[in-house]
Amino acid sequence: MDDADLIFGLISAFDQPEYWKITEVNQTVQGGCNLLNEKSQALQNLTLEQALVEKMRVGDVIFKILFQDSLLPTDWKANELKATFGKWIKTIKEISRPYWEKIYQ
Repeated sequence: MDDADLIFGLISAFDQPEYWKITEVNQTVQGGCNLLNEKSQALQNLTLEQALVEKMRVGDVIFKILFQDSLLPTDWKANELKATFGKWIKTIKEISRPYWEKIYQ
């Protein structure tokens, strides 16, 4: 096997859907979108302490999903998750801010 065969073989391997497990990754990403949509509906009813806990718990889940594979194309399904998470984290940060301010005074 020469270098060209080796390189072509590697490139072909990357084209295989099962190599990337795109279907599974997209299902996980969709689950993250669903989680954020569910949690967004309850934001205004959270106490300061609950908002802080939700920020940490949900943020942990979403970060793990987003960092599953940073080599996927920029137009993959996670862009919706990134945008939704950006809005959600900004809102919950403002809700929990008084709790943080109270701690650090």
